[in-house]
Amino acid sequence: MRRSRGSPKGLTRPVGSAPPTAPQRDARRRAARTGSQSALWIRLLALALVTLSFALPRWLELDRIVTPDEPIWLARSANFYEALASRDWPSTYQYAHPGVPVMWAGAIGYFLAARDYPERAGAQITQRQNYIASVLEAQGYDPLDILVATRQILIVFAAITFAIAFWFALRLFGLPEVVLGFLLIALEPFGIGLGKLLHVDALAALFFLLAMVTMLVFLARGRHKADLVVCGVASVLAMLTRAQLAVLIPIFGLLLLLALANGGRRRPIWSEFRERVVWPGVLWGVTMLTTALVLWPALSTAPRTVFSGMLSFAETAAVSGHERVIYFDGELFTGDPGARFYPVAFLWRATPATLVGVILALCLVVLGRRVHLPRVQRQTGLGLRIGAGAYTLLMSLAAKKFDRYLMPAFPLAALAAGWGILVAARLIGKRLPGPVNAYPLLAAILAAGVQISGVAQTGPYYLSYYSPLMGGTVKATDSMMVGWGEGFDQIANYLNAQPNPGSIVVSTEAWRTPLGYFLEGDARFAAFVDDPGGIFRWASSDYYLLSITPLTRNGVWPDLLAMVQNKTPVLTVTLNGLEYAWLYDIRDDPIPAYLETGDTGMIDITGAGRLVASGRNREDSIVRGAIVREVLYFDQLDPDMAGTVGIRMRVLDAQGAVVFESDTPFSLSEPIRHGLWWTEVPIQIPTDTLPGTHRVQMQLYDLTTGTPLPAFSNTLGERMGSWLTVSTFYIYETNLDLNEAEQTAP
Repeated sequence: MRRSRGSPKGLTRPVGSAPPTAPQRDARRRAARTGSQSALWIRLLALALVTLSFALPRWLELDRIVTPDEPIWLARSANFYEALASRDWPSTYQYAHPGVPVMWAGAIGYFLAARDYPERAGAQITQRQNYIASVLEAQGYDPLDILVATRQILIVFAAITFAIAFWFALRLFGLPEVVLGFLLIALEPFGIGLGKLLHVDALAALFFLLAMVTMLVFLARGRHKADLVVCGVASVLAMLTRAQLAVLIPIFGLLLLLALANGGRRRPIWSEFRERVVWPGVLWGVTMLTTALVLWPALSTAPRTVFSGMLSFAETAAVSGHERVIYFDGELFTGDPGARFYPVAFLWRATPATLVGVILALCLVVLGRRVHLPRVQRQTGLGLRIGAGAYTLLMSLAAKKFDRYLMPAFPLAALAAGWGILVAARLIGKRLPGPVNAYPLLAAILAAGVQISGVAQTGPYYLSYYSPLMGGTVKATDSMMVGWGEGFDQIANYLNAQPNPGSIVVSTEAWRTPLGYFLEGDARFAAFVDDPGGIFRWASSDYYLLSITPLTRNGVWPDLLAMVQNKTPVLTVTLNGLEYAWLYDIRDDPIPAYLETGDTGMIDITGAGRLVASGRNREDSIVRGAIVREVLYFDQLDPDMAGTVGIRMRVLDAQGAVVFESDTPFSLSEPIRHGLWWTEVPIQIPTDTLPGTHRVQMQLYDLTTGTPLPAFSNTLGERMGSWLTVSTFYIYETNLDLNEAEQTAP
């Protein structure tokens, strides 16, 4: 190559080639033009349009669904807020994700809706067993109202991040491509569903998008330090939200090296490498470190705790997988469901517009030179695919897999899809009759229409969206694990309309915590298995909720499933043509035959009746100083027992010492369900109780003589001891010990 005579300095063309004509030069300029060259008012109008499209569906009807993980994040946010208020900086580390921006949003939500929470709570609380709901209710707050407040702040964070990413993307693609790409992001039903939750996935995805877009702007548009600083802030926010997004570090390194290789060498290689790779990496890293130290005090005050916790979690997630079985592609997996999981999950969760656009974008990246696409657009398309692909590969290597973990790849895919759809439509339009611009306009309308159709079809339960190309929601159960609490508000509304709704007990193998945020009564774990715990749960239940999620995960006791199939549900929740939940009234049903004959531990007490079941109705954490209520269910009562029988209760600690005892006349309440009589005995746990396992024991005795009544095993006929152990519980040293124990429990 050499410069032609008379050509401007620095511009070259092949020897013997003809100079471009004026129309060719104009076409190239138009092709290279980006959205940043459009009129400011047009860009601002476009920004308002896409941001409103993003925020509106996420903001509306925030009180229609609660997912199982959100109460945990509600508790972590409460602890984060309490730690900030009390300057307990190490306690700003709550979990390994680490979810710091989510907890900041949650803390601001608490500040606005429950400002006095830190003073009234006075300490960190356990994250588990929905203990936060009990704390908030004790303070006079509705947990659902607080959850909605925290979600609103999270949506504000997300909308701001989305808007900034849009503005930067205008420097990479033309305005139409950016608008369509961000409309695809805004109106992706799966993204809307996750974006309405107090959780890490949706926010992490947007930080990842902003980090990738600013990274590409830095490399392609002048390598300005300000762009790199914004990239560093976005990158560390992504990592502080979900630790796996540290994949940005090798992505950034790879893109820097690719830019170095494609840029040509003008100076010695080390000098070039230092200027174009080392110093940008240093500035990026310093920006990330500074931002992390400012936003996360635990990082500077308890770094060993932070890094050991995160590394331990990463190792568990990478090797062990989820602690419960995973349903995928018609099979149950204990651990890793395999490398096919995320590609298949993307096909199910992405809209047809996004999927088609991604395919077109891939073709354009491969064929970019042939169709004379501007270099910046080719490199940007490649960069977006590198980001989405690297993250997907990283997550595929880990054993623990859920479809929502793939969320950070979706915005990158959708942005590339918007570009791919419009550029392909223009290229096709050049070969077809009619105005060239009509084809991209038609393609954009069709793509946006597909997204809007998916939103309209699934709202307000956007997580119920599955691609119609794969068979839609009805067919999703053939391959995917469906359901995360959708429709439980409908179940609760039905039960809350019944007489005395506050006394209703509904049991389910699905997530009872989300149901409890809507239900006036009590939601409990079902597991009506043929053991002592199973028969107690049956005896204490008014309704049974069968949900599609445990049904597909083989989590429903077969004998119970066979029994309810002969019953008619009082309510069926159907979403997008698929039945998600069935509610059964079981109050008048007797003890099922499989429980009567199973190893349920029923005891015949001479002179009293049959002790059918025992346990505690409330499944909250048992802590020092609390009052727990032991419930005993009886049938086959002796007609002469009234006024002649007393009951003694006691609690023994791990060393066998008595820490509680009571002695009262025995009285039974009228049957309220299943024809069973019952009594409830309050047990006061002393504030100085030692940690460890505790046994709750009972004894019925003759009021006249004080002699214990003989007790015999109902199934074996064997004589029992004078004291009957009816339940056990465990006292942890602190609530935080309870939290750690539950996080590591199988």
